[in-house]
Amino acid sequence: MKEVIYDAIFGGGILGTISYLSNVYGKDNPVFFKILAFLWSVPLTFFFFINIASRYGKNPMEDFCKHAIFGTLFTLILSIICYYVIRNVKEIDTEVVVKYCFIYALTVTLTYFVFKLYTF
Repeated sequence: MKEVIYDAIFGGGILGTISYLSNVYGKDNPVFFKILAFLWSVPLTFFFFINIASRYGKNPMEDFCKHAIFGTLFTLILSIICYYVIRNVKEIDTEVVVKYCFIYALTVTLTYFVFKLYTF
C-alpha cells in the first residue's frame, strides 16, 4: 500500500505541476510547449513505470518494454501525421487537429483491448 500512495503522489505531483506550469507559462512563453514536449517524450515517464514493473521481476519489465514500444510507435505515427497536417494544411482549425488526435488515440486504445493485443 505504501507503494500505491507513493506512486499516486509522485504521478499526481508531476501532472499537477505540468498543468500549473502550462497555465502560468503556456500563453506568454513560446518555448514552454517545446520544453513540455521534450519532457513528455524523454524517458522520465518510462522510468516511472519501469520502476513500478521492476518490483515484480524481469518478466513484467520485459512485457512493459515490449508494449511500450507498441504505444510509442502509435504515438510516433500520430505525431508525424499531426506535424504534417499542421505544417501543410494552412486552413486547418486547431480544434479539428485535437479531435483527430482524440479519435486516433481512442481507436488505437480500443483496438488494443478489443483484439487483446496485451496478451502478446
